Amino acid sequence: MGVNPTAVQEKIDTNVLAVDQKVAGSLVLKQATFTGNLSNAGTATIAALDALGGAMKDIRIKVWISGAAAGAGITPKWFVTSYGALVTFVQQTVPSLGAQHALAAAVVEDYEVGDLPDGLQGELRIDSAGDDSALTFEATATYLQ
Repeated sequence: MGVNPTAVQEKIDTNVLAVDQKVAGSLVLKQATFTGNLSNAGTATIAALDALGGAMKDIRIKVWISGAAAGAGITPKWFVTSYGALVTFVQQTVPSLGAQHALAAAVVEDYEVGDLPDGLQGELRIDSAGDDSALTFEATATYLQ
């Protein structure tokens, strides 16, 4: 009697699904909210996260900015520490952040910055390129941990 390849594949698929569900079930959706003011022609830290309690997965940050002066713009950037330099933040390339965003009114920006490994810190910063020092922001970061 031979081995039924379909039955073997179904057993493998069942085992993989069980592992996937166990891993997914151990992660909890969490969120943190940050508020503050932008800095004129400087850098404002919009959200600061640390993964000291375990890795953070699928970090997404939604930022509401109260408005903008004519011609002003912002450039979002993601910075992360490393295991070799736990207090030094280095800019990471994140495709969802893109280049400068020109704002003409209040706006909501959505950023997907990815994962933050266990023990490291990450910051979403916005570089200002205009007269927006009086503008306020509210950011909500969501992640799985």
